[in-house]
Amino acid sequence: MPSRLRAGLAFGVVGGVGWFAADILRASAFSRDYGGAEYVLTNRLVGAAGLLVLLGAVASVITIGGRLGRPGRLFGWIAVAGLAMLAAGSLAEFVFFIDDPSNLGPDGLAAQGWYTFVYGLLVTPVGLTGLGLQLWRSAAGAERLVAGWLVASFPLMIAAGFVLGLLGTTLAVGVSGLCLLLLSERRNAAQVRSSSP
Repeated sequence: MPSRLRAGLAFGVVGGVGWFAADILRASAFSRDYGGAEYVLTNRLVGAAGLLVLLGAVASVITIGGRLGRPGRLFGWIAVAGLAMLAAGSLAEFVFFIDDPSNLGPDGLAAQGWYTFVYGLLVTPVGLTGLGLQLWRSAAGAERLVAGWLVASFPLMIAAGFVLGLLGTTLAVGVSGLCLLLLSERRNAAQVRSSSP
C-alpha cells in the first residue's frame, strides 16, 4: 500500500477520535454556553477533525474500492461527498464566516454553513450504509463489526444526536473504524509476506 494511502487511513483514525472528543466537549458547551467561545472552539475542532476523517474516507474508498465493485465505490464516494459537506459546513459556519456580523442571521454565509452541515448529515449515512452493505457481503470477524456499524450509521446517528447531542460522531467513528481495520489488514499482510520463506 502506498504511503499516501497509509497516511490517509491514519489521519482518518485520528480524525474519528478527535471528532468524538470534540463533539463531547461541544455538547457540553452547548448546554452551558450556547454560542460562547468554548462552543465556537469545539465546533472548529469538529470541522478540523472532519477534514481528517474526510482524508481517511478517501483513502478507504481507494484502498477497498476494487474489491467492492462498482456499487461499493459509488456508495463510498457518496459518503466522501457527505463528509466533505460536514467538514465544509462546520468550517464555514465556525471558522470562515463567524466573525463578520453581516454573515450571521438566517440568510448569512454562516447559516449556509449550517445548512451544508445538515445536508452532509443526510448524505453521509446513505453512502456509509451502502458501503457497509457491500463490505458485509465479503466480511468476516472484525470486518463484519465495522460493516455492521456502517450499515447502522443512520439509526446510530439519530440515537446519538437525540440522546447525547452528538451530531455526526457515529459517522466519523464508523469511518475511523474502517480506516483502522484497513491499516491492520495491510500490516498483517506485510507481516505474513516478511515471515514467509
